[in-house]
Amino acid sequence: MKWQAATIAALVAMFLVGCAATDDASLAVKACSDGVADKFTDKTFTLDKDALRASVTVADNGLVMLSGPITISPGMTDEARQTVQCKVRVADGTADLISLSFIW
Repeated sequence: MKWQAATIAALVAMFLVGCAATDDASLAVKACSDGVADKFTDKTFTLDKDALRASVTVADNGLVMLSGPITISPGMTDEARQTVQCKVRVADGTADLISLSFIW
């Protein structure tokens, strides 16, 4: 019985490690979404993180570029739909937001 519990615990641990955001794309998406959240501390917004992840490309200079739809003040009279574009530098397991742009 003990080996079964140990096996299950090991499998759960491996699954959780696999879910951690350690790949470059995940780090870039997090840096971009954190940058957007910093810009809209006083407003609500929805950001399609799956679209951000799907759009990831790496430029010749090594920067990770991504874009995706964002809705600012969803459901309100001042609702605005835009596209957010980010450039992120990923190195040594950390991501730095280099550029954050909003396209109408």
